[in-house]
Amino acid sequence: MKLEDIGFYTLSDERARTATASTQIKRLEILITDRCNFKCPYCRGVKPDLRGEVNYLSFVGMMDAIGSVPKNIRFSGGEPTLNQELLHMVKLSAERGTERIAISTNGSAPLGTYLKLIDSGANDFSISLDACCQAGFSKMSGGSSEWDRVKENIKQLSLRTYVTVGIVLDEGNKKEAEKIVSYADGLGVADIRIIPAAQSGSSLDRFSLDNYTKPILRYRINNAKSNVPVRGLSENDFHRCPLVMDDVAIAREKHFPCIIYLREGGSPIGVVSKNMRKERERWFMETDVFHDRICRGNCLDVCRDYNNKWMEFSMRDIPIEKMPIDYFSFSRWRNGSENIKSLVGSWRFSSIVSSAKKIREIAVGWIDAKELSCRPKNENVALMFRIDDELGWIHLKANELWEIYRDQITIARSSKSKRPSSMTGRRRGWSKS
Repeated sequence: MKLEDIGFYTLSDERARTATASTQIKRLEILITDRCNFKCPYCRGVKPDLRGEVNYLSFVGMMDAIGSVPKNIRFSGGEPTLNQELLHMVKLSAERGTERIAISTNGSAPLGTYLKLIDSGANDFSISLDACCQAGFSKMSGGSSEWDRVKENIKQLSLRTYVTVGIVLDEGNKKEAEKIVSYADGLGVADIRIIPAAQSGSSLDRFSLDNYTKPILRYRINNAKSNVPVRGLSENDFHRCPLVMDDVAIAREKHFPCIIYLREGGSPIGVVSKNMRKERERWFMETDVFHDRICRGNCLDVCRDYNNKWMEFSMRDIPIEKMPIDYFSFSRWRNGSENIKSLVGSWRFSSIVSSAKKIREIAVGWIDAKELSCRPKNENVALMFRIDDELGWIHLKANELWEIYRDQITIARSSKSKRPSSMTGRRRGWSKS
């Protein structure tokens, strides 16, 4: 699957192929207020030390500290239209050259407010819509009576610019999910994002919505049908988060790994400054996200897919070569399985990573394990090594091989010294002895 097929315009294969801590920031999300005129039952707000308003001067200061112009900016909250200086922040973003300027809103502001934002440069509105009727809307918004205004704003804005609807499902509305999706689709929106509330589990119930072609909606429906969770990481997923290097979430002049990490009460990486990108790269290198409580339980499917794709592309920089398929025979697999245990011991992720130096000393080549004629495996690689002049090979998870060579890969990517495609690779004149 190409990342472009998911439907989020900030995600692409090209971004995953090239992103480092020195490339342009592809996405910046900033909380500009904690205030909101709704009281959605699933919303827990933010920690007390992150509450307050971002004023225009502090926004300018943060943009100056970041240095480069973010390709995409999203203003969120709280309800960002309650911040009286939002319009000026949007204008500055447009003047400095940001391509996409997004507003995450509950849609309850007067239509004129949104039209002024469009005139100032906003070209993306993500509007919450957790119901398909007045009664359900009042329940899911904590008593608001703005149903007619919200649905009319969605219609009018959809005629003028890119609009998506976000539907959060919890125990209060999940039985109406298909009706809500159908109603939102009839409002003319570009796409629909359905997601379970963080308190309501990691997966969506299966949907019978087979007639929808909107890419993000289709992506989530297909995941639900395949029992792929919206939230969470598995052991086979990449244990690092490269997204953090060029995707930034900010609240109260502190930068966080991502917006979910921020909202789930995680600690910031640091304070917004000219050193921010280096701090984020360090967090990427030092944090095993599979063993981070927030990441492991809450990482979104799109972020997970991006990070796995980044890992796949970066493996072209592993400093050992791809080997011919016919070298990976059953006898060499048996030989490898016996010999590697004495070197590494327990064949677990932590043992493999801690033995990385020893493994690098004997490794001679690898291949994607699904290409094998002998013992093929998905989501695995086959690593060939030499001990006492005998070749042997073993299966590894792709993320384990990446960890073995992570320093070399990172240096290679940073220096832009790219190998040919990881799926083909160069071949040496291997001797079969």
